[in-house]
Amino acid sequence: MRRHPSQARAQRTFGTVLDAAVGLIEREGVERATTRRIALAAGVSIGAVYEYFPNKESIVLHLGTQWLRRIREIVEGLHPARSAIADLLGYLDRMLREVETLYRNQPGVLAVVRLIGAIPELRDAEQAHDAAVVASVTSAMRHFAPDADAAEVRSAASCMVIMGHGVLSECLVTQAGDAARLLRNLRLSMYAIATAILLPVVER
Repeated sequence: MRRHPSQARAQRTFGTVLDAAVGLIEREGVERATTRRIALAAGVSIGAVYEYFPNKESIVLHLGTQWLRRIREIVEGLHPARSAIADLLGYLDRMLREVETLYRNQPGVLAVVRLIGAIPELRDAEQAHDAAVVASVTSAMRHFAPDADAAEVRSAASCMVIMGHGVLSECLVTQAGDAARLLRNLRLSMYAIATAILLPVVER
């Protein structure tokens, strides 16, 4: 972004531009969502768009980083150190439900997911986001299973994050396959991985 809006009027213009970009991208795809067409859809001058964003890629980058930030806030907010969740399976269930809701309700997420590989800054932001989420999930699992092998816990957390993004993108973003079954199998897979972490502790 070139600058952040500070005044109420500027914030309204900024929000209108983002809403118009999301709507245009969802209706016609990223290729047709030029900066000029975004300005037209928002009912503002192209100069008003350029005041905040130098090009459409920067708009998508903003949408993407905001979406990643919201996912990270959900995950970190559910960490047992900051929530009243009493057990690992309850933690995983709550996290999956809340992240699923975000994937369902985030406008323009399909465009963001598709462009992650095309925009270096967004790809870098996603890699940093994934590392932070894996670290948070690893820490949460260690909280519930403090005696579990640290490498196994981190591997389990990484697997859950990779599976979660893949399945949620497949059934909620691109809307392929049977979403209900995919989500059920994702939940069962995460439970199985968590149980494998917990069992050695229980057996002792």
